[in-house]
Amino acid sequence: EGLELLPEEGVEVPVLADWIAPRTLEFAYQGLPLEQWLPRLVANVRKADYHSCCTEAQRAYLYFLLQLAGVCPSSEATLVVPLSATTEFEERPPRGNGPVFVSGGVNWPWIRSDRFLRLLLEEMDQAGKGCLKVFGGPYPFRTDSSAYQPLSELLPSSPRLQLRGMLPYEQLLREYRSADVAVNLFEENPERQLAFSFREIDYLKSGLPLVCAGFSHIARYVREHGAGWIVDDASDDSVRKVFREILALPAVPASSGDASREIIRRHFDQDRTIEPVLQVLAHPRKQAVENSLLRATLLWGEHGRSELEKVNAEIRALRAELAGRQRDL
Repeated sequence: EGLELLPEEGVEVPVLADWIAPRTLEFAYQGLPLEQWLPRLVANVRKADYHSCCTEAQRAYLYFLLQLAGVCPSSEATLVVPLSATTEFEERPPRGNGPVFVSGGVNWPWIRSDRFLRLLLEEMDQAGKGCLKVFGGPYPFRTDSSAYQPLSELLPSSPRLQLRGMLPYEQLLREYRSADVAVNLFEENPERQLAFSFREIDYLKSGLPLVCAGFSHIARYVREHGAGWIVDDASDDSVRKVFREILALPAVPASSGDASREIIRRHFDQDRTIEPVLQVLAHPRKQAVENSLLRATLLWGEHGRSELEKVNAEIRALRAELAGRQRDL
């Protein structure tokens, strides 16, 4: 959508497009027909000379999209620039009686986190302790036809549940820093397998250990640094077992929160992750683009549809004129 703001013939200076998500996979869950968007997508991809994305897996996905558009995939022009953060962390306030769990972010229709949050609420009721704060809501800029069902309609009423809605960013981070554990569990699907989310970086820089799915991109870092709990089997019993383990702790160890921030220091320090972009800016150049068979086919299809619309408009005008003459007779 952003590349559409550029003229059809592109611009004189090199352009870098940042793909923060596997966009065409989102189409599948948003009710957007790919065949309708593909001509625009292919045309817009060709306007950029460099492309960046969040992970190596997303780069492999992006290579195929570039090839469809007639752009030669190359590691020099397709950068991996992960979501990152400053390593100047804010202090965390003293912990309360906890544990306080948080879950944040836009409630995308394909995320489907409500089952896991319901299980947590049931386990907290059983243990007689704990609180779950849920932040977020629907995305404010709708481009799709899918239903965004709020978690308030999906989760049972509970005195241990606080639905906080959307908050200003700095206020949200203060809430995160005051919590104990972040719940980062979703039902597995292709989009979630490729995703790397802003909410995950926010949890980590706030010093929160994560409960996350084993298939998620962030899981390997959480496992390596001991920064939380990995759920490899998403069955109800396995998820309950993890929540019971946390609720049985006298307190969530401070070391697990320190490990979360160590992940930022080691892997997602914005002063280091920006390096590929700085290299491009040092010697930017326009990239060659070839005509692909797919693009030629799509353009011909667009031309055919345009001509057909003109003919149909002429037919409608002639029918209207004929009808008018018949009335005059």
